[in-house]
Amino acid sequence: MTSHKGEQKRYRTDEHGWIQGLPNRDIREGFTAVYSPDGLSVYRMHYALEDYPYFSAHFWKAHLPLVVIFVLAVIGIVAVYLIRNRMERNNPAYAVYSRERAGIYPGTLHQKTTSKFLFVRWLCLFTGMFLWTYAGRLIHQGQTLNEISIPVFSCPFNLDQVVEVPCYYLSHLPALFGRFGSDFPVRNMTYGILFLVTTLFCFIFLGRILCGFLCPAGLLQDLMDKLRQALHIRPIVVTDRINRFLQPIKWVWILLFLGFAFTGGDFCDICPLKGFTTAQGGYWTNLYLGGFFAVVILTGSFFIKRFWCIICPMGYLMGLFKRFNLFRLKKDCTSCTECGACYHACPMRIKSIYTEREKENVQTVDCMMCGECIHKCPEDNALSMTFCGKAIYKSSRKTFMSKFSGKKE
Repeated sequence: MTSHKGEQKRYRTDEHGWIQGLPNRDIREGFTAVYSPDGLSVYRMHYALEDYPYFSAHFWKAHLPLVVIFVLAVIGIVAVYLIRNRMERNNPAYAVYSRERAGIYPGTLHQKTTSKFLFVRWLCLFTGMFLWTYAGRLIHQGQTLNEISIPVFSCPFNLDQVVEVPCYYLSHLPALFGRFGSDFPVRNMTYGILFLVTTLFCFIFLGRILCGFLCPAGLLQDLMDKLRQALHIRPIVVTDRINRFLQPIKWVWILLFLGFAFTGGDFCDICPLKGFTTAQGGYWTNLYLGGFFAVVILTGSFFIKRFWCIICPMGYLMGLFKRFNLFRLKKDCTSCTECGACYHACPMRIKSIYTEREKENVQTVDCMMCGECIHKCPEDNALSMTFCGKAIYKSSRKTFMSKFSGKKE
């Protein structure tokens, strides 16, 4: 092996032809391999990973598909805005029905949010975006820790991720279980085992709090919601009727996600998030139908907070293990006054938080532990988030009133 610096080193392959001990940095920066399997035939291979500096011409060219998606999303947003205004002019009853309640709905224009808890959540979201987009290249680490899997929606075609995401292998099960075959070396089996262990740990014990705190797709949606607020455009209020309409769409995505895993299809071709972190890292990728769905997701996230999270297939699968999660959402039914603030604040439209009058545990399969319901609750200790049974965030009347008095929490 000859590295990009001209340094030479000899390696011996195992019985499967794999090389052990080649430094990850040499792989990223390129090398030349001279290989002789029998001492007679000699093969020469030049290996160079697509690895261009940030802010280079190639880096910005990789953003072109993403720019097209955002331009089409802007057109979609303008179209929805104009259609809604026309409907309100033609039907005054619709205008009243679609009006948000001041201080209650998520992303309302009528209050200041100064919660330390929500600040920490924003900080975690930006950290997650950094880890799954840029960190690998900046610290020259690449995918060295890709045996560790954390289930968020970030495209694995971006090779600068610090840790792995399981969405690809969960929708391509033959590729995952192929690592356990007899034709693969021990290190691949180690990868498969660590991948499964870390993925199951996150699914079972962390659950959808990863959606609320680390997912890059969640940050993108929250930024779209903040953009809408900055433009002083009212959101689309997700009523019970709209929520019922979205549920079949969620099940379609779940069936596609799991169906491709067993039928040999490629979910990546329709994944709406394939192009975001990949393009941001400077990597080219084909979007196929995923580009069209990305426009729909961006447009929907502008008007409906966490629109993709409502129909996300991997998020729902994580929510199935809510019974074992270390983080829980608890309710003190004796303190609840049934004002409905928690229900209207919840971006996932979970009605049982409001209607439950007996059980303490109100966490559902859709809850992503974002804390919005606690933040908007006006009663002391009516809602709380716990970790291993200990409360880490509680609702407070004083905190609720401070949002309108101008005082910081």
